[in-house]
Amino acid sequence: MLTPIVLLLVFLLEERVRGKIALARCQRELIAKGEKISPRDFIAPPRAQENAAPAVYEAIERLKEGAVLPNRYPPAMRLTPAGRAIVGFRESQWVEDKVTNRWEALSADLKSNEVTLAQIRAGLEKPVLYNDLNFSQGFKM
Repeated sequence: MLTPIVLLLVFLLEERVRGKIALARCQRELIAKGEKISPRDFIAPPRAQENAAPAVYEAIERLKEGAVLPNRYPPAMRLTPAGRAIVGFRESQWVEDKVTNRWEALSADLKSNEVTLAQIRAGLEKPVLYNDLNFSQGFKM
């Protein structure tokens, strides 16, 4: 009874070692052909043009919190129990978290951040937005 279990474990161990050796050999062949294997190989070198990412993030930090933004965005659309839709931008006000919000307050919030939003738009129009991400972290980024 013990012999089949031991044989199974030895077989699985041998397959694991053999698989690691085959994988290492295959990776060496691919690297010799010039293939990219590690995540670091896929990182594009930074371009010589001006990087707009630091300026955009700096401008985002300067955004002033208003009465409506950034906590209570206007709703795009809501469904009623009857299956009809209420189009949010056509309503003169909306209620969220027991607070009544009006378009005039949203307009005032946008006007107070007008210069900063223009700087963000200008930064986003630049051709380079390099964030220097560490891709070796995988899904933990």
